[in-house]
Amino acid sequence: MLPELIAPPLDKRLKVLLVNPGPEPAPGDRNLPMGLLALAATTRTEHDVRIRDWIYERFDDEEFLQDIVDEEYDVVGLTSMTWQIHRAYELLEKIKKARPEAVTIMGGIHPSYMPQEAFDTGNVDFICNGEGEATFLEFLRVHFSGGDVTQVKGMWLKDETGKAFQTPKRELVDLSKLPPPARDLMPIKPTLDDGSPNPEFNDMGGVMFSRGCSANCDFCASPTFWRRNVRFRTVDQMVGEVEDIQKTYGVSAFGIHDDIFTANRKVLYEFCERVKPLRITYTCLARVDQMDHEKLVKMKESGCVLISYGVESGNEDILEIENKNQKLDKVKKIFALHNEEKVPVCALLIVGHIGETVGALQDTYDLIKEIKPTWALCQFMSPYPGTALHFNGIASRTGEVLTWDWKDYVHQDKPIYVPKDLTPELMLEWRDKIRSLNPPNPEVILNEWTSTYLWKQSAPDYEEKTA
Repeated sequence: MLPELIAPPLDKRLKVLLVNPGPEPAPGDRNLPMGLLALAATTRTEHDVRIRDWIYERFDDEEFLQDIVDEEYDVVGLTSMTWQIHRAYELLEKIKKARPEAVTIMGGIHPSYMPQEAFDTGNVDFICNGEGEATFLEFLRVHFSGGDVTQVKGMWLKDETGKAFQTPKRELVDLSKLPPPARDLMPIKPTLDDGSPNPEFNDMGGVMFSRGCSANCDFCASPTFWRRNVRFRTVDQMVGEVEDIQKTYGVSAFGIHDDIFTANRKVLYEFCERVKPLRITYTCLARVDQMDHEKLVKMKESGCVLISYGVESGNEDILEIENKNQKLDKVKKIFALHNEEKVPVCALLIVGHIGETVGALQDTYDLIKEIKPTWALCQFMSPYPGTALHFNGIASRTGEVLTWDWKDYVHQDKPIYVPKDLTPELMLEWRDKIRSLNPPNPEVILNEWTSTYLWKQSAPDYEEKTA
């Protein structure tokens, strides 16, 4: 399954708790923790694994901590993106006090790029750096057999003074060798306490068929985290997971969370052909330079009801500065195809680009008026750890970072980074102006993609297809 590890399996099964710490995500951003589910799937081949997810459980911290004590977990692992990190640190402090003998380990984008910050809390023992499936399993084998963890690739460790140091990077895993995500461990109930359907249960249709993006945008951490390498699972695995979710959970609406689902034409076309008989609906992300008319038609015919594109800005100079490598003529062409084929489309936009001016913001507003997306999501630029904007010092050189308090990165209801030619007030004004171009019922696009609404808009013969 995985590449050969440097230590043999242990002669006992450890009790491992994996935690998605919360907090409440921004509207529309609630998704299954796909990285945690992949990690659990490989880890449980050798150990007893449980997942706790605050976002879906809303667990009480005291109950959560008592469970850790009662179950006597050997290892507690927390995943964290930047918007979650303050909550992760808060939980880790409580975990260490409740069960100090448990090994605490972090993973995810934020601790991978901010290891010293994590270690300085005094509550983090180890960090998985990047992909964790092979690293975590190997670490458990080595650490709990008394071996030398400095020999485990893909780790952040701390020396006797508490200073973080990195072991050699681990090779990216072959996704075809991984088991399906451990979706069955997710603590989501199909019904609410009153017996009515639980709308969050539809999130069981969240899938991730590939990892990585070939682009090199300065405001994104993907280029360094996934090393600009796009890897797919096999089509057999992709279709098999869809079928299993339909059969096991009764969910037929899927959110495909790949960075660029359309990157491999052969894989895409085979997937589209094979899921047609399943009568599913799905949403996905793509780049305009990885889309054309033929792809769009095949995706529409297979159940695609919404594609989101990183349009980012309506000014080509801004796109060039940030290495977006995207031409506006292509954006206009692809959005025109969506309107022609009646396939809903979302434009993902950012306010506060490097070098952005009021004139550039006007260009973005004019572009959205012209291309007429079904929905436009507009957020503020943020210097997230792992991005060139953060680590190359671009944000500090080209404007002002108003806060490094990670709590402010959760909902982004106010600017984080302000370029030299704008003010926070102007950024708020233009964000709201761009958002005003949205339809009156945006919640249909943003929060209810699991419904049949979108299919009905894009496929007039929907009732006949599903009769």
